Amino acid sequence: MDEQRFDDAVARMPKLFDELMSCDLLEMTAQKSWKNLPAVYVFYGSNKAPCHTGRTRNLQGRVRAHVANNHNSASFAFKCARQALDKKATYRPDGSRAELMKDPTFKAEFDRQRDAIRHMKLRFIKIECPIEQHLFEVYAALRLGTSLTEFTTS
Repeated sequence: MDEQRFDDAVARMPKLFDELMSCDLLEMTAQKSWKNLPAVYVFYGSNKAPCHTGRTRNLQGRVRAHVANNHNSASFAFKCARQALDKKATYRPDGSRAELMKDPTFKAEFDRQRDAIRHMKLRFIKIECPIEQHLFEVYAALRLGTSLTEFTTS
């Protein structure tokens, strides 16, 4: 990506944000029309406050995955359960995702978080360019004050 193309993409962020915020809040029910829809999305909790920003190449599949009974697919639910129970990532077999899912207390919290997500609302905006998607995900997360933990690495 050359400098001008980057500058142009960055300049579009405020307009994309306004478009996103003008969208209706929708139920967390994957729609057929969302299949293979590239998008940046925002989840809203029961207090109607934004709580998660994400991006996908397939909005239908990603919305379904967020409430799946699989800790790899339902990563936001897993992170929320980990936070609720103050379980830090260990990056070792002891305390790993697989180990935590064997813990009945953790599994119950994971299921509770999946159910909470199932009852959230969402907004999304179609963005086809992967680079623009990445930029806008960060931009929207910063503007909305949602978690940026997805951007940290080990």
